[in-house]
Amino acid sequence: MSNAVLIKDEQKLNLTPEDLFDRIINLKINCVDVANKNQRESFVIRSDYEMIYPEVRDTVDTPVDGTIIPSLGNRVIIRRCTVKPSIKVQCKMVTSNVGTNVEVFVSNFFMLTKDGKHLRSFNNSQYIIESVEIAMGYWGQFRVGKESDYTVPTYDEYFTVDAKNGADKITVTGAIVVTTDKLPPDSVLHIKGYVGDIYSSPIAVSNIKTVEQATAKPVISSDEGLEQILYDNITRRYLNKHYFTEGEGANIPFIKKNIQVSDIETYGLPVTYDPETGLITPADADKYGTKVFLSDQVKELSIPKAFDADGNEYKKEFYFESGWTIGQTIARISTFMCTDLNYTFNRKGELLVYLAKEAGDVKSLYTSFFKEGVYKDTVLVNKALYDNKLPAVYNINVDAVATIVCPFFTFFEPFQYVEFASRYALTSLVSYFASYSPTIYRFLVINALISFATVDELNEVQITAVAMNESTS
Repeated sequence: MSNAVLIKDEQKLNLTPEDLFDRIINLKINCVDVANKNQRESFVIRSDYEMIYPEVRDTVDTPVDGTIIPSLGNRVIIRRCTVKPSIKVQCKMVTSNVGTNVEVFVSNFFMLTKDGKHLRSFNNSQYIIESVEIAMGYWGQFRVGKESDYTVPTYDEYFTVDAKNGADKITVTGAIVVTTDKLPPDSVLHIKGYVGDIYSSPIAVSNIKTVEQATAKPVISSDEGLEQILYDNITRRYLNKHYFTEGEGANIPFIKKNIQVSDIETYGLPVTYDPETGLITPADADKYGTKVFLSDQVKELSIPKAFDADGNEYKKEFYFESGWTIGQTIARISTFMCTDLNYTFNRKGELLVYLAKEAGDVKSLYTSFFKEGVYKDTVLVNKALYDNKLPAVYNINVDAVATIVCPFFTFFEPFQYVEFASRYALTSLVSYFASYSPTIYRFLVINALISFATVDELNEVQITAVAMNESTS
């Protein structure tokens, strides 16, 4: 993938996973039908394969691929899309106090519910969207088997939105809003939300009402490290909805009755929590909770020590009602730590916490989160695919902050490391010495703006990164 070349016309007839040609976007919209006892329902929109139902009537047969086959009547047929649905995805990854923002535009596409009703849009009074799974890439990465074998997904595989062979997937789980930007005949369904649950509610709130109850169960104390404090106030208070789409929870079947997880959140399985403090049990928190990764400098923080009049150190204990959102909770904890904490979310909905002053030392942040394993399962680091290398670029300019424009090939994580090899001078400064040996440029990504579409001529990733001088492992 390190050598970018133009594809010959004959190669387009049998595309491989390395060919960045024929753009594909597959969507799976997971909803809760609040008007029908909170039944869960999913809508799949694919641009690689389509499903049709030929009808056999008395005098009319439905042509399939140009051939009239009466025997296929009343049966489902899966084939490569003859006409792609028009889907556009815009994604903005930033690294300061917010999750990755994703917007999806679907043009002129109507859906049918299980009972056969025509669904033009999503009304919050009936359908609440819990998550949107988005798989993006190119035809050679999504095709099943060899092109000449005409192999297609099975019925069950068709409804599973997955990414493999170099394609990538992202899931929107937080603050999802649906609007209709245009009405028929040029209707546009617009879905927007965040990858991290930046506005999510906690599992529950505490029932502590008296001073005696508060002093018996302090929220934080000076003998705890920040890692433990954030575990108790983040991981044990907020569920990670990605578990229910990409983890083991993805195999949980949709339920026909409402199982209440807590006083606030509803999911298809029970979660145990303390009704007095509102905290999930550690066992459930380790499985379902929002994990927190800390930079090396944050791990060293602790609540400032306190001393009495005789100079003896004593333990300080605090009680406060934690914030309603994750951001509010971190802001309140920052006041007790006497420091300025920043945070961001990775693509799994997990929290990355670092000091505000560390934003000027991106390499240190990358090293911290690399050791935590934040990047180990990403498509970018896979040595068989990209091995941290950009396969192609449209434009690149290296300064104190580098600007890179390239085609889409993966979703980036905050502070992730990438590199690119070039035989030409890429800096904006005048070069007085020519060098014809390839130069490896290394970067740490601080934000990325992705624009990608199936039909429109749109395939661009604008990366802002910090350039590095030496190799990073």
